[in-house]
Amino acid sequence: MPQGGYLRSELTARLGHERRAAVLRISNPLNQEGVRYGIGSPYQLAEPQAVPVLPLTVRLSFEAAF
Repeated sequence: MPQGGYLRSELTARLGHERRAAVLRISNPLNQEGVRYGIGSPYQLAEPQAVPVLPLTVRLSFEAAF
């Protein structure tokens, strides 16, 4: 069963200073498709089970230090 053949990437931008900041994180910005690894029985060839690469994800968060 072929696996791999994808690029895993993540972009992160942080705007602020040491006590407060806004963080924007984008995972899989190229929206790559592929199989990270296979699970299940190695003898099961008709319907192989696999975990795909995570989809395009955008996350905006805020940091604060007290």
